[in-house]
Amino acid sequence: MTQGKSPSTPITPSLPFQRALFLSCATGLAVLCVVITHAVQPLSASTATGLLGETWYRVQMAEQHVGFMHTTSNRDAEGRWVFDTTTHFRLSDRANSTITKELLFDANYPWPLLVARLGNQSGTSSSNVVAIAEDGGFAVTIEGDKKRETQLRGSFTLQDFVRLETWLQHEAPAPGTTTTAPALDLDKLAITHQRYRVADLNATGYLIEQDAPLAANQIQLDANFRPSHLQVSGTFSFEAANESAAINLDTLESKTDYLLPVDQRLTEHTKLTALNLSVESDVSLDLPATLNLRAGAVTQNLSRTNPDQYTGEELQFPITDARIQTMVQKLLHADSDILVDRLVKHVHHTLLYAENRPAGSVTNALDSGRGECTDFADLFTTLARAANLPARNVYGLVYRDSSQPGFVFHAWNEVYTAGGWRAVDPTWDQTIIDATHLPLDERTAGLVMLGSSRKAVSLSVLSTQYQSES
Repeated sequence: MTQGKSPSTPITPSLPFQRALFLSCATGLAVLCVVITHAVQPLSASTATGLLGETWYRVQMAEQHVGFMHTTSNRDAEGRWVFDTTTHFRLSDRANSTITKELLFDANYPWPLLVARLGNQSGTSSSNVVAIAEDGGFAVTIEGDKKRETQLRGSFTLQDFVRLETWLQHEAPAPGTTTTAPALDLDKLAITHQRYRVADLNATGYLIEQDAPLAANQIQLDANFRPSHLQVSGTFSFEAANESAAINLDTLESKTDYLLPVDQRLTEHTKLTALNLSVESDVSLDLPATLNLRAGAVTQNLSRTNPDQYTGEELQFPITDARIQTMVQKLLHADSDILVDRLVKHVHHTLLYAENRPAGSVTNALDSGRGECTDFADLFTTLARAANLPARNVYGLVYRDSSQPGFVFHAWNEVYTAGGWRAVDPTWDQTIIDATHLPLDERTAGLVMLGSSRKAVSLSVLSTQYQSES
């Protein structure tokens, strides 16, 4: 077994933050790929024919141009409906991601989905998901560092795909009215139901809000029900543009070391039970003027969420993998609290921390025996879910002890056990996280990153409390 690096080791911020933003998009992009491509689909094929074509979108985070999205929709030689979406993000020189999605519907009413593809290229890591229709659902093949197969139960048709636009076009709902529509979520390997709310009917057309865990996604539709502007979780904005304006990305500078400096070194910071900080910033952040951090704290309002939404297999968490099942069976002989402790220890001693060398997936991390903090977090969530414990990844800031002490981006976990949520950090071998862990939602993380890159944010220590103190 290999030993992970000590908590004083600098933690590369790019991958955890990139993953956090990708997940923000994943909730967002699962919706965007649906909304943007299927927004051009009216109730009848004859009307849809006049709306097929392509659209380019300029993607911005705060004031920076960080990506583009290109959507095309057409009917092939056999009359089948084809929808393609390509989204590219460049959050730093080392953090480039491209997400592709393709949906192919049958030519005949009710136009059942025949094939769906989802691809993700992030740095040197790539994955590809293909779902092919079969009786009762879809046969799914997942290709990356390993190939595995699973099933997705249920049906999905073009009528499902255009449910929102059909409702808007034929019922002309008033602001405040809500509806739900099916959505194909290849990240969660499920057919879900998304809730939409009419936020406004303005001169452009309908402004729609779609529920998201943190901040609602907003979709501005034009008079033809085409998206002209989108806001994803308060972090990314998508603006319809010409090709040149969409693809000419900004040159990103100083994005390889996001650090919020702190005015003094924290000795034995892993033993901190309480830490109070003041925040000084030249940019607007969704952070209070003071931060009161406590050891063991979980994400705010997490107690009001249903733990069941953090169970089951996803692309990121391959709980049915044979090695995962073998590991879990060896660890299961304990009550849930002791099992959590064992999982933390097991993950910490299974992987070697490798700075700037992300594994990119759980199976690849197990093959190589190494990874960054996101790989530790992914493996823990996978093992916990395989053991029937609800679990999730958390992204935020932690203290880094170096020549310039400060807070950097990091990933850890929250797991539901004994009737409540518990925060752990397998990278640092912490069965209860110390008081330097600060969870961030995606929008705040984006603002913190920009503030950090501009050297516009710093922290000052107001007070500390350690384990030995009363």
